[in-house]
This record gives sequence, C-alpha cells and structure tokens, in this order.
Amino acid sequence: MNQKEIEEFCKKARLLSKRDTEGTTVIVFKSVLCKKEEPITSTELSKLSGLHRLTVRHHLERLKEQGLLEEKKGKYKMKFNSIEDYVDFRRKKMIRMFEELENMAERMDKEFIITEKRRKIEIKDG
Repeated sequence: MNQKEIEEFCKKARLLSKRDTEGTTVIVFKSVLCKKEEPITSTELSKLSGLHRLTVRHHLERLKEQGLLEEKKGKYKMKFNSIEDYVDFRRKKMIRMFEELENMAERMDKEFIITEKRRKIEIKDG
C-alpha cells in the first residue's frame, strides 16, 4: 500500500487533524503499523520515523484517543489485531451513535409537536 492510500485511509477515518499540514500523522501511523506486533515508545518511533519526539507523542496520543492504539507503561501498540477490526469497531460505534441520535430526535419531535399544539391552543384561547 502506498503513502497516498494510507493518507486517504487516515482522512476517511478522521485520524488527521487540521493542524497536520505536513502529513506527520500518516508517518506515525505507518511507523506503528510496521511495528504492530511489539509495543514501541515515542522515542523509538521518533528514531524510526525521523520526526521529533514531541510530534510523535502528539500523534500517538491522538491515535490513542481515536481508539486505534493503546498505551501501557509508555509503550504504544495497535489496539486491534487488524485495521479491518478497527474499521468494524468504528462502524459499530457509528451505528450506536446514530441509533441514539434517532431516539433523541424522536423525543425532540414529540416534544416539539406537543409544544406547537399547546401554542395553537393558547393563541385560540388568548
């Protein structure tokens, strides 16, 4: 898989931040993929990627927040056995979120309709 495809995956998975104008998230992500079997520190990833350690740490934390990585004792590794597992995890999470949104929207619609009926009654009576 080439760099552009990995970058496209990162965009679609919303792993990139707007501040990342140099594509460093993709570099860190690819470096983690290369070391997926063994946990790695930000210092080791910095040496592997050629990026500053603080830049690497920032992106590792962001990837961790996105649910892709886990950290134990300062070492990071993939949280899932495969990228496909991660995508499946994200899909299920999105489905749950949309189900919650639908329930909330339904309750809001019911409340809004009742409120509108009350307003109409108040206007007629007033």
